[in-house]
Amino acid sequence: SSPSHIVTKRDISYDVHPAKGTYQSAVTATNSATRKNYNIPVKENIEQTDLDMLVDAIGDTDPTNDDRNDSFAGYYNALFGDVYLMVNCTIVNPGKWVDASLNPIEVGSIIEFDENNMHPDTPMGFNSDDWDGLKFIITDTVRSPGKLSIKARSV
Repeated sequence: SSPSHIVTKRDISYDVHPAKGTYQSAVTATNSATRKNYNIPVKENIEQTDLDMLVDAIGDTDPTNDDRNDSFAGYYNALFGDVYLMVNCTIVNPGKWVDASLNPIEVGSIIEFDENNMHPDTPMGFNSDDWDGLKFIITDTVRSPGKLSIKARSV
């Protein structure tokens, strides 16, 4: 992905007042490490999020080291707080159209690549060892006779 696609600062409004319909609380979660690494200007890569139902476990002001399952800010920082890999490929062997549990590959399926059997040995310029344990979620599928094309992003 491009640094322009990441969200390094998120203004989160939450805890809606039941009578007034206004937000009673707000937090600004900033991934300062990523902002510094990519020299992101002050007014860029910011997103406003209004949570109408979530009132707890929003996160703190710096979700950089938060576990993705601990808070809203930590979860979205893990997904969009830094650059990520996007992969497009076509699977021509119908026997490989299933995951490890033999379920059909669909949008939302988590996949891994076998870094011991990659061709070329360094896809997209990355060393094959860097793919060890790297998981992708499928974001798009196109099925046609004899092939399955997918788009996936690292998680």
